[in-house]
Amino acid sequence: EESSGYPYVRRGFLHGGKFILLVNLLNRFSFFQSREVLTYPSCWQHAVLLNKFSHTADLEDTLCAQGYHPAFRGTLPYLPRSLKCYVSRTPRRFPSQKHQTGKLKEYYLLNAASVLPVLALEVKDGEDVLDLCAAPGGKSVMILQCAHPGQFHCNEYDELRSRWLKQTMESFIPHPLFNLITVSNLDGRQVGELKPEFYDKVCY
Repeated sequence: EESSGYPYVRRGFLHGGKFILLVNLLNRFSFFQSREVLTYPSCWQHAVLLNKFSHTADLEDTLCAQGYHPAFRGTLPYLPRSLKCYVSRTPRRFPSQKHQTGKLKEYYLLNAASVLPVLALEVKDGEDVLDLCAAPGGKSVMILQCAHPGQFHCNEYDELRSRWLKQTMESFIPHPLFNLITVSNLDGRQVGELKPEFYDKVCY
């Protein structure tokens, strides 16, 4: 990880340093996948991320019947089998699900490009993770689809968006996992002061 430059970015986020890292994510994908992103950008606008805690096989059948296909095909350095994201070459939007107290949603609608930073983090089971600007919750949901963190801190400075974040987590994450998750609305600089060098991975 030292060679990847990631630790320096983490320190920059937590300590206010001015570190900048430009990551070429395309070099992690096959030529076909890179070409598909560039030539069919509209297909990535309305992707469907399945919730491993509640989705059924029928949902995947429905998506395939409507022309959706897995967003990531081929071999990637890090692609957990539990992460399932579907896109369609034909611009379309799958119907959204309403928040219902006590009931988990089966899928999350997002721009599939938002998945790339999470894949780049390569989160592993047991690692302590910080999502620094977490609302509306897409990155946080994706991280929990990929791995089982030791401690997971989801922070959103804006109070209204922080409430939105909490609702998202309630809609996608089962209650037994809630003891692993801390949701806060701190200034990001405060997080670094309170817990310097605490996190293994930081998503910004």
